[in-house]
Amino acid sequence: MPNIFKENLNKKEKEKDNKRETSLISENNSEFKLSNFLLFNTGNSNLISTATTTTTNATVNSNSISSVPPSDSDIISNIREINECLINKKSTINNSSSSKYPQTTKLFNNFSIDSPINLHIDINSEFSSEDNIKRIYNSSICDYDKENLTPYNFRKKYGNEDLTSSNWIKHKKHLFILSNSGKPIYSRYIILLVYYIIFNNYLLFNKYLFIKAVISFYNANNDEISCINTSTHKIVFLIKNPLYLVCVSQTNETKEQLKIQLLYLYNQVLFNITSVQLTKIFHDRVNFDLRNLLAGTEVYMDELVKKFSIDASYLLKSIRCLKLNNDLRNKIGKILNNYHSKNILYGILTYNDKLINIIRPKKQSVHPLDMHLIINMITSSSFRSFESWSPICLPKYNSRGFLYAYVSYLNCIEQFNSSNSLESSTSSTSSTSSTSPTSPTSTSYSKILKTDICLALLSPDKNAFFELSKCRKKIERIFNKSGIFNKIKNSIKKNELDISDIGIPHLRHAIYKSTKYLQFVETKRLPPYDNSTCYRRLLRSYKYLESKIHGYKKNLKFSYILDKNELSLLWVSDDFELFVSFSPFISKTIAYNNLLLIEKWFRKENNLFITASEIF
Repeated sequence: MPNIFKENLNKKEKEKDNKRETSLISENNSEFKLSNFLLFNTGNSNLISTATTTTTNATVNSNSISSVPPSDSDIISNIREINECLINKKSTINNSSSSKYPQTTKLFNNFSIDSPINLHIDINSEFSSEDNIKRIYNSSICDYDKENLTPYNFRKKYGNEDLTSSNWIKHKKHLFILSNSGKPIYSRYIILLVYYIIFNNYLLFNKYLFIKAVISFYNANNDEISCINTSTHKIVFLIKNPLYLVCVSQTNETKEQLKIQLLYLYNQVLFNITSVQLTKIFHDRVNFDLRNLLAGTEVYMDELVKKFSIDASYLLKSIRCLKLNNDLRNKIGKILNNYHSKNILYGILTYNDKLINIIRPKKQSVHPLDMHLIINMITSSSFRSFESWSPICLPKYNSRGFLYAYVSYLNCIEQFNSSNSLESSTSSTSSTSSTSPTSPTSTSYSKILKTDICLALLSPDKNAFFELSKCRKKIERIFNKSGIFNKIKNSIKKNELDISDIGIPHLRHAIYKSTKYLQFVETKRLPPYDNSTCYRRLLRSYKYLESKIHGYKKNLKFSYILDKNELSLLWVSDDFELFVSFSPFISKTIAYNNLLLIEKWFRKENNLFITASEIF
């Protein structure tokens, strides 16, 4: 019996010694290097991934992480998601391939993992060389290529910047969306896609949790934070539970203007997910990652944020209207009304980002905010080559339910004689042609040309796609028979709003808004405002004038600002708002007198706005 006790004691001592040895090994090998890990999505449901590492059961040694100071490589906060993705592959790691990508090994070097296991993930041929990985990563400085998405242009502009980059800090305006639990949802300059979040998650979560802590501090005191002003920055908050929206700006925009932009961004989220769905999701799962549901809609958000600084629609909170002859506009409205489907709620006809006409039910007008979201969807996506059918939510109409949008660009059929058929065929490569002999001696060629006129039909019926498609074909056929396309084209050339039509010297630019119809027109952008930088500067001046008029306690009518580039004026009345830009070398008195003449000219014009839309 004593021998048995001795043997048991010896076994226990050996087991203790083995545990000590394994603990020392884990402490010495506390650095976890995950090299060459890249998750990439080309539009397919499969994820292509490359990795070479030694990992564990997704358990992180918290002591080892806390002992390492934060650095540029501290970019993963949730290692469990990555390890689960790797473990699901059920393969082994090729340790020899870690030397192929020395630069990517720097991304992952401060993580400690217990009980290592071996995994191997097959390397796709596209990522077989370091040059290809560099090319994919560096391509992120390009904008979205909407018509030709390839592995090298799927990222957005400035997507290669991280939170430690000096260029990222230099941006004059940042916009963030996070959940009330502190999880990031959207950022203007950093990619938050699910398959790319591993590069910035660690630092990003720290900043988002800081924002959440600031908001929670005020909520605990039954208060709501609105704005923080510093010497250089303005931080504006918009609390829309379960979402928090934050804007960090160095521009001259006021708190109210920035809040309007955040409100547009929030409504863009509701455009894809209804308020009922949003509330239910976070009620059931507080830590839900909303990026999974919003995947693919980042293009709409990016385009919307970009338009805040280059489009006056969001400053004026009104709809940009196409200047068109009233008889032609009314004829188009009657055609849309006569051939619309029974299941339609709204019928919208646009030319680029301008509204041509709209049909609607009685007492159901479209709010400008909803119209901006619809036009942003049309201009941000490529609908020219196909018919689109997608569920959308109009927050101002009904934020609790979906409508279904049928979107398609209309085709114009043009006839060409045999003499100019060769010239027309070379001028339009994307069009399809068909020949039809009109006489034994001559031949005419008909060509189907895509126009810039887009038809959007909104219906509450999710099964109305084919019915609305037939409706579009009928409208398109009537437009071709009556020559509507050519009339619109000729009318745009003749009636395009130009400052030379007004006949005021030193006039450079003008915007006229009707407060009655919530529509506006803008003159053609001539030098120097054909340059995007100069036009952004002009809009900043208009925003400054607008903030002075509406932010002053007394009812002001006129406001002006003079700098070295231009003299800008704003005239506000009950019926209109007039923004004007002159040369900086004229006096204020002359500019004021010219302003009165410009207003008279706009008032006489009767083809600027949609005064009576068709009602069914």
